[in-house]
Amino acid sequence: MQALENFYRLKDGYSKPERYLGAEVKQWSFPRDNSKSMWALSSSQYVKEAITNIERHLKDLNRKLYPTHQPMHSDYSPEVDITPFLNDKEAKLFSSQISILRWMVELGRLDIFIQVSLLSSFLVQPRQGHLEAIYYLYGYLKAHDRSTMVFDTEYINWCDDDFPEQDWTKFYRDVKSDFPPNAPEPKGMPVQINTFIDASHARNKLT
Repeated sequence: MQALENFYRLKDGYSKPERYLGAEVKQWSFPRDNSKSMWALSSSQYVKEAITNIERHLKDLNRKLYPTHQPMHSDYSPEVDITPFLNDKEAKLFSSQISILRWMVELGRLDIFIQVSLLSSFLVQPRQGHLEAIYYLYGYLKAHDRSTMVFDTEYINWCDDDFPEQDWTKFYRDVKSDFPPNAPEPKGMPVQINTFIDASHARNKLT
């Protein structure tokens, strides 16, 4: 904006952005290099407001939201859920919460992307177990309500020793990645995505 002001007269001047499509816009610097400032998007406020709304709903049902350490229970498979179908009111609630969770993903909550995608496939006829999975997911968000996406222009040169090779044969057996034979070549600049978790914060939220 400052560069534009050198060429054009701005009616009301300009200021640093604070919000964009529900996300908080702020400047960020890593402890390893405080001299460098970067732009960042945070969904924390949006997530906290969504948690407040779902807790209000659960209070009407004489229920509480309990923090969890994972987005979906490890023993739960939504595709084999045989619980009763939701009534119209519950199905509407399920649909609205899926929309909210999808937007959280758009704002940077990539840690719930798979779970939200799985539950989204049952929007046509959701079951009670699917709605319970939504409540469980919100329990995870309550324990991990802070998330910031930082736009750093530099790449991190990870050492191979940071990611030791693992044998996943027992888990995946003979499964191989299937890529379309006519997939187009990627264009543009490559993007590196790194995730950092504040383990101490998560532990404190669960105690």
